[in-house]
Amino acid sequence: MTTPELLEQLKLTEQRIANAWNQLLIKRMSEIRHDETSEPWMLEDQADRELINFTQKVMQHRLSVARRKGRYGWWNQHSCDTSVLTGLLQRAMDDDDLVSVINYSAMLHVRKITDAQ
Repeated sequence: MTTPELLEQLKLTEQRIANAWNQLLIKRMSEIRHDETSEPWMLEDQADRELINFTQKVMQHRLSVARRKGRYGWWNQHSCDTSVLTGLLQRAMDDDDLVSVINYSAMLHVRKITDAQ
């Protein structure tokens, strides 16, 4: 199998995994919404954990795809100025690309903390 064929297989596999994550999230959130037996704080905790788990997975997937496309260096102030990240965040917001909004926001948050050191 050639490299382009392998990359296409990887892309298809990742898409199947992403679809499975989406279906699992829908199922779990539906269960939480319809749970009338648990205490409200327990439902909030469950919903928060589902949010965190799902967000981690979609972030990892999107970052992996970007890395394969040759994008890198967001974490390094010498490679990537925060103004670039701010511009990318604004474009993601304009495009309603919420996963990219999450990623660029997180990148800017980490840079704000680490660049100050």
